[in-house]
Parts: sequence; C-alpha cells; structure tokens
Amino acid sequence: MLFFYTKKNKLFYFCIFAMALYCFHVFLLLLYPYGNQMQLFFNNLYDIHGDFSNLLICIAGRDPYMNEYRGPSLKDYLPLTYLLLYPFSRFAHVANTDLVDTYSNPRCILVVTYFITMTTVLFMHSCYCFCKKNKISLIVLLPLLFSRLFIYNMDRLNFIIVSVSCVLYFLSFYDSENKVKRYFALSMICFASVMKIYPVFFGILLIKEKRYKDILFCLIFGLFVSFAPFLFFKGGFNNIPILINNLSYYSEYPGNQFLKIVYRLLFDKDMPRLIIRFNRIFLYFLLIIAFIISILTKNKMYTLFFVFCLMFFTGNITARYFPLFLVPVLIFYFNTENRFPVFIDILLFVYFFMLFVPLIISFGGYELNSLMVAPFTFFVMLVLMIDFFRENRFCSILYKGKK
Repeated sequence: MLFFYTKKNKLFYFCIFAMALYCFHVFLLLLYPYGNQMQLFFNNLYDIHGDFSNLLICIAGRDPYMNEYRGPSLKDYLPLTYLLLYPFSRFAHVANTDLVDTYSNPRCILVVTYFITMTTVLFMHSCYCFCKKNKISLIVLLPLLFSRLFIYNMDRLNFIIVSVSCVLYFLSFYDSENKVKRYFALSMICFASVMKIYPVFFGILLIKEKRYKDILFCLIFGLFVSFAPFLFFKGGFNNIPILINNLSYYSEYPGNQFLKIVYRLLFDKDMPRLIIRFNRIFLYFLLIIAFIISILTKNKMYTLFFVFCLMFFTGNITARYFPLFLVPVLIFYFNTENRFPVFIDILLFVYFFMLFVPLIISFGGYELNSLMVAPFTFFVMLVLMIDFFRENRFCSILYKGKK
C-alpha cells in the first residue's frame, strides 16, 4: 500500500494535502481576484448570505407561504425552519426590504455574525462528539472547516449546516446506554429531517437494529415538530397545500444534469426523454439494492455511504452544497478499525479529497468539482456494491435469512 494510505497516517496526509491546496487556492484568488477560483462562491458573492437573509425577509411578517417576496423558491421549507429563524428576523427589522438593503443594515449584519458563530460552533461541537465516539483525531476538523463545501455554505448561510450538525449528534449518541443522550439523538434526527427532509434515511440505522420503539418515537415527535409550527404563522394548516405546491419547483437531480451535458458535448443536441427516464429507472433499481445492502452489511462505513447515496440520488438537490452530508462518512473513513481492500481505500481517499478540497477546477466553462460529484458518487457506490457481493455471496445471505 502507498505510504500515505496506511491507517495510522492517512488522516495526517489528507490534512496536509488539503491545506496545501487550500493555500494554493488562496494564492490564485489573490493573484487573479476575478478568475476561476471565484466559482467557489455562488454568483461571485453578488448575493452573499442570500439563503439566510432572504428567509429573514420572507418570514418577517409571519406569513412565509403567502409572502410574494422571491416567489415560491423560498417557501419550500417546513415551518420549523422559519420558526427557528423568526427571532433573528425580529431583531434585524427587515420587513418590506430587499436583499440589497440587508448589506447596509447594521442589525442584519450583526444577526448574520451571530448566526455564523452559532452554526460554526454547533458544527465543530457535533464533529467533536462524533470524533470522540469513534476515537478519531480532531485534526480532521482542519480540512473540514477549510473545505469547499463548508466555505460555500458559509457564503450562502444555508440551513444545511444545522441539519448536518443534528445528524452528527444523532450518530454520536443514538446507540448510547444513557437514556437521556439516546433520546437527545433521536430528537436531533427528527429536527434534521424536518429541516432538510433527506436525513430521514438515517433511520435505516434504527431499522437495522430493530429498535421499533425508537422508530415510533421518531415518527410521533417528527410529525409533531413538522406540523405544530404551522400554528405560529398566519394561515395555520391552510399553508400545507401551498407548501406541497411549492415543492414542485425543485430543480432536477444532479445525475441528469451531468448526463445532459455529456450528451450535448458528444452529439451536439439535447438528450431524449426516453434516455432520461431509463436512467432514472436504472438508478432507482440500484438504490433499492443500496437500501438492502445498507441494512445487511456489517460494515458501518458502507452503511453510512449508502445512506448518503439514497439521500443524494432520490432528491432534486444541488451538488454544490448537499455533499456536506458526507461529513460523517469522511470522519468515519479515518477510523483505524475499518477494513477495506487497498483499491477501495485509495478510491475513497481520492473521492473525499475531490469533494472537500477548495481548489476549483474548470473546463469548457464548467466547474468540474460540482459536475463530477454525481458520476463519481455513482461509481463509488457501484464499487462498494461489488465489494459487498464479493465478500458476502448473495445466495448465502438469502439462505441464512430463510434459515
């Protein structure tokens, strides 16, 4: 095995290489302030902190679903997210304003500073808890805080950082013998799922251990925190049909975006709908297999990765911020108790390195870092599936199940 892939020092070399490329990224930014490296940020920082500030404006009048500001794009969250942000909106005094006005509003600047501090501390502490549980050095926080995904989400101030932190708390304490910590973890996965929906797939860990009482608790508590906050806002439960309608405005999932670009480059025309449908059917077939493997496998690293794949490929999300949910998978990858074939170990190292390193690579006007997330994730998923079937003959698994 290559010297930097040994179990004891691969984390050290990962951090060294990541920080070196981060410094190179900063050097290129200073050398070419308007060059390709600015693609790390959304829209060249034209609307920095837009995901946060726009939501503050949207909920200022306690009417987030009927508010005409920015159309339906800001109105596809369950009300818990708006409720958590409402106190910030009250202090910022942003009612009847626009995003540009927030940049000259001292109260809004202070609120943004508070939110950045709170989310960063929350993220670091949740990572600390997960690292402590799995006996992983805290040096892993260095490449995480300076990663492309974290920097981009700090630019947008998207609520995904809070959701990922809740997932990390869940993974840290969901199997704790301490009843308080265990129910805290279950509450965290409920909050994460209500904020971003897709973390509900982490419930596979509870299904895997047949913890039906905990699953029932999550269902009841999850439904409560999903619908009770509707009562705080104008319109109450009448906002539910509006929310369902707004969800239809999501963009397509990343796999189709990549295939369409490749098809257009090869054939100079748009991809036929028949191929798009076939791709979706084939992908969902593989995701069913991934779901089954995530329950059957004894390798927790594989379980976490397949859960991420289920989240990533079933939703209409953007590849620029959603891979932040890979943080627990990356941290667990450096657990010295993991058992991987050499090829898979190297593949995962390269995969994580590509996703988290902030250096932007562009070709033909496309940002390859984000564009390659879907196909690379798909490839890694296939490799892990093959490795699972190699080590566990599927027929023998079925036989043991019947027996």
